[in-house]
Amino acid sequence: MTDVARQRLHEEVIEQFRAGGGQVGGQFAEHDLLLLTTTGARTGQDRTWPLAYQRDGDRLVVFAANGGRPHRPGWYHNLAANPAGTVEVGTETWPVTAVVASGTSGHGCGTGSSR
Repeated sequence: MTDVARQRLHEEVIEQFRAGGGQVGGQFAEHDLLLLTTTGARTGQDRTWPLAYQRDGDRLVVFAANGGRPHRPGWYHNLAANPAGTVEVGTETWPVTAVVASGTSGHGCGTGSSR
């Protein structure tokens, strides 16, 4: 998928998410999604990303796997520069502070935030 096509897909998912109270269709219909808004590390502009997540107690955990690409996604770099963000889950929105997860797996690429 090209970067342009990926951006269009993200925009469509964000629109569906907000119009449907956190529900989306298509390939993401069976997945728990949230919207993460970060401040662009280079631009200073707000950037919103639809991401799959898991709960860990009261924390939301997302993974910077970037679809198997060799580099981390833009939102990861944005949070590394400024860990403050906003999360939308369902119809609720709240501010978050990202924390890079660490562990023995060597894949310390998740970020978690409590409400």
